[in-house]
Amino acid sequence: MSIIRALDIGFGSTKFVVGHSPGGRIECRLFPSIAPMFSLIDIGDGILKQRDSVVVMSDGNHYEVGPDSELALGTHHTRVLHSDYTRTPEYLALARGALHYMNEPVIDLLVVGLPVAHLSSLSEELAQRMVGTHPLPGNRAVTVRRALAVAQPVGGLFDCVQDADVARRMRNQLNLIIDPGFFTLDWVVTKGVMPIVHQCGSFSGGISAILKRVAEGISKRHKIVYTNLNAIDEALRTGSLCLYGQDEPISNYLEKAVLAADDGLSALCNSVGAGHEIKNIFLVGGGARLFCPGIEKRFPHQQIHLVEQGVFANVRGFQIIGEDQWSRRKGQVA
Repeated sequence: MSIIRALDIGFGSTKFVVGHSPGGRIECRLFPSIAPMFSLIDIGDGILKQRDSVVVMSDGNHYEVGPDSELALGTHHTRVLHSDYTRTPEYLALARGALHYMNEPVIDLLVVGLPVAHLSSLSEELAQRMVGTHPLPGNRAVTVRRALAVAQPVGGLFDCVQDADVARRMRNQLNLIIDPGFFTLDWVVTKGVMPIVHQCGSFSGGISAILKRVAEGISKRHKIVYTNLNAIDEALRTGSLCLYGQDEPISNYLEKAVLAADDGLSALCNSVGAGHEIKNIFLVGGGARLFCPGIEKRFPHQQIHLVEQGVFANVRGFQIIGEDQWSRRKGQVA
């Protein structure tokens, strides 16, 4: 039985597929896209609970990745946020961390994602980087036999069309899939499932722009220099941020901060136009809700569909794409 898996390493989080539930549902997991250099220091000495993370080798160095990797951060650690992200040792470390948690010795096809703007220039290079035998913790290894790189919002599209009613409705309609990621805002316009290439694009201004605006608001209110974007990112999920021992609602800062999305949304509108002919708008990605008000303002006549568990929409779609391609060649997949 062939093993197909999907991996979506974003600037904010690393999402991956671990298999299917007994009912056939695609099972996904994630951890922060944080890969600090590994430290040998262990102040717990076996007494304190160990972090849920693993140490992987990448380009000759050891990195700690996984759900608790943030706890290993140094004071001056920052995320990698640039267009050569897929070429960095941190990216490969995150990929190997995800491969560890997938727990498969051989993967016949691994589907990975790229921002729309980088697909034509980096897709083949990234696929080649993923193919081969990757060392894993515990003297283990995983062999990736084939890899395929696709545009991130295309994964979201294929996730949406798994609903038969949605697929039937979209077949002859124009659709806009918007994916606000941590560092990039990506969008794809399609007719059915066929992309209209000249109306697809990316903009370097995703969730991180909003987080930075929140940090500026915190700094101004408390008369400090606040730069902990990871804490703000977590506060968006929990609703509050701990400052000086007190829980402060993150909503205190969001009304003005979401305006940081305007530049990216303006670039989107410049690409797709007024949207008169667009019938369906799907919003995917972990930052979907923060961008929703701005999108509704720019497309007031269309219904905006927030995809359920949108943070996993792209990687679920990658899995669907991989299984479909493999089944046409080989038959049964796992």
